[in-house]
Amino acid sequence: MSSFSGWIKTIDYPRYQFSKAVSRRIKHHELVGYLVELSIQPVKKVTTGTSLEKRELFHFSWGNGPVSVLLWSQMHGNEPTATLAILDFFNFIQIEKESEFLKWLSTKLTLHFIPMLNPDGAERFQRRNSLGIDLNRDALDLCSPESRFLKSVKEAVNPVWGFNLHDQNPRYSVGSTDKVAVISLLAPAFDSDRNDNQVRNRAKKLAGFLRQEVEARIGPHVGRYDDAFGSRCFGDNMQSWGVSTVLIESGGWYQSPDKPLIRELNFRMFLDAFNAIAADEIEELSTEPYESIPFNGSLMTELKLENVRLGDRRTPDPMLDRRAHPPVSVDLAINYPPMIDWVTGVERMIGVVADIGDLSPLKAMATMDFSAYLIEPMKGNFMPMPVTTDVIRRSVLEGYDTFFYPSATDPKRLRSQIAIAVSLFREDFFSEHHTTSLLPGERASFRILDPGTREVLSIWINGFEVYNRDSGWQKGEPWVMPNRVKALEVEL
Repeated sequence: MSSFSGWIKTIDYPRYQFSKAVSRRIKHHELVGYLVELSIQPVKKVTTGTSLEKRELFHFSWGNGPVSVLLWSQMHGNEPTATLAILDFFNFIQIEKESEFLKWLSTKLTLHFIPMLNPDGAERFQRRNSLGIDLNRDALDLCSPESRFLKSVKEAVNPVWGFNLHDQNPRYSVGSTDKVAVISLLAPAFDSDRNDNQVRNRAKKLAGFLRQEVEARIGPHVGRYDDAFGSRCFGDNMQSWGVSTVLIESGGWYQSPDKPLIRELNFRMFLDAFNAIAADEIEELSTEPYESIPFNGSLMTELKLENVRLGDRRTPDPMLDRRAHPPVSVDLAINYPPMIDWVTGVERMIGVVADIGDLSPLKAMATMDFSAYLIEPMKGNFMPMPVTTDVIRRSVLEGYDTFFYPSATDPKRLRSQIAIAVSLFREDFFSEHHTTSLLPGERASFRILDPGTREVLSIWINGFEVYNRDSGWQKGEPWVMPNRVKALEVEL
């Protein structure tokens, strides 16, 4: 065990976090600015290339040791967590450059970083590059300049170790458990039979070690990614080219789209891995901690409301008798995909109904029992006048969460007049959104009522509580919505 292992465990992460980089929607020009601001000496810019759209690709190195380690991030443009963690590590180097640990590490390892391999995809926040090519399926054809750049760096530095850094679906479970896979690891196969050799076994041992370090911090939230051989994938081919490669997939955490906890875990895994490699500790480890990692399981939902007594299931036709629609008892699953506010451009989570019915097989990150209450969906209406927070609150208490404003109205000014997180649409979208139901894909907006007195106990809009009888109103900013607000159903 390295003499620095204990020191690494006690590191105060917030001291090293590069706090200016927060959003997962980091753009290439922002990355460039951050790298300049970090004044990244003694990290050296070794080579550069360009993407299809002529954005600069970076290869940085640090250290002068005999063992070469290559890390590449964001080859999928919408998978940025490790890019932010690399910035944290660069910041760590600046702060601790005179530390005994980094002096020692620099004599053992030469670290090579390619942050944001797919800047064109990052610009669009999409998986593929600007030509529509998945870079992680281009390891053999090398038809994209980004893929050729990664391969050329690999050939130039001849790494012993590789780290393929990704984000995965944030709702995978760990095996059959009810734990979300915060991190998933993989020592990729190098052939279709998934055989082992010294190169892959080293990767398994390191991945198993990282599993133990992560679980010591957050519990059993580590899964194993699918190990089917991908003949076109970079991680699998790196393994076959003799580079002991570990795939790190950043998963999810409840209502945490920017993943600050998982970013920290990436940073800590970098330190743990570099320390173990430099101390030459890997060969003496067992592969068992890796082999016993459960594979990623089914997709979870973020919030499950159980035993919901759902009343007024559709906005009733005034010609129909409401007694023809008695309450039914169901489960309600809500997910929180990030969505861009139409006016501000700010990304916010929005609670969307993922499924409804008997959801007993569905695992959830959080569960609430609603058997004692009656739930009624919220509805839409034209904007009441005058537009004040008090007027809107009265409408919300009456069951309205969606308000339609005249097309000539400036939505920015309208937002400033309302201190509650209701939904705003232009009035020409009224036919699309004049009612709200709790169908899969619809926004999760409802009132929680006492089933006997029908007193309003709580109000949720877009998956968040905005009113509680005991604690009052939650201050918030309205949503200015695009016409379509839909999400995918959860498949059980």
